Parts: sequence; structure tokens; C-alpha cells
Amino acid sequence: MEVLIGNQQNIFCHVETILNNVFIEEQGIPEDEIFDSKTDGAMYIVIMEPALPVATARVRKEAGAWRIGLVAVEKTMRGLQYGRKIMETSIDYIKRAGGTEILLTAPSDQFHSASRAFWVSRMRRDNSLMRASSIRFTGAEILKAYFGFLR
Repeated sequence: MEVLIGNQQNIFCHVETILNNVFIEEQGIPEDEIFDSKTDGAMYIVIMEPALPVATARVRKEAGAWRIGLVAVEKTMRGLQYGRKIMETSIDYIKRAGGTEILLTAPSDQFHSASRAFWVSRMRRDNSLMRASSIRFTGAEILKAYFGFLR
């Protein structure tokens, strides 16, 4: 497994592949909701296995808070902990950058509803991802509703 972090074209081509497959083709979310103006200045995290892109997330700072969004794992790779790894890597990146507040964002209500069960099932089994963190997670319904202990 290789983790790529950056905003260069050689990374973004992998991001585009995953986002097209997961959000546009699989979930039917309009392309302009995925490839929006928030792409500028964002950092992307991509997990490669071994040479194929399998998971991605967009990390960006906006108005003092950090946002993690467009978290996606290729359908054939789900259930193999890549979602957890991409979130851990995103949170670590933000911590190293001095971030103290993270908002989890989603491109649409359709995605938000679909992702709720995914994140809840994984975080309830083992909340160590958040337990040791000094970061305050705010803003996302999924975190407020199911992880009230993080407030």
C-alpha cells in the first residue's frame, strides 16, 4: 500500500478516477457537485494498492477550520479498511498542519445518508480513531448525532 498526498496532476488523475467511479457513476451525483471550485487549494490523499487507486479524500482549510470531504473507496475494495486508513491519514495530515477543528463534508444529502451506516458501523466497533485525538470534530450531522462524546 502506498499513500500519496498532494495536489499535483499526477495525484489528481487518480482522484478523478475514484470520484468518477464512486460518486458520478455509482451514486449518480452530478459532476459539478464533485468537481467544484473547492478543488483549488485543496490537498488530496490517495491510497494506491499496489498501483491502482483504491481510496481518496480531499482535505482543505476554510475559515479557520479544516474540512475532510469527498471520501471515497472503490466498490470492490470496500470492507478492507481503506476508508478507515484514508480518514486516519486525513486526520494526521490536519494535526501536523496544526488544525484543531475538523468538519466532515459530503457532496449531497444522498451521499450523506448512504455514508452514515458505513461510518457508524466502523466507529462504533472501535472508536480509537477519535479517542486519542485532541481535535474537536464539529459541523457534520453524522458526528453530532452518533459521536456526541466528541463535543
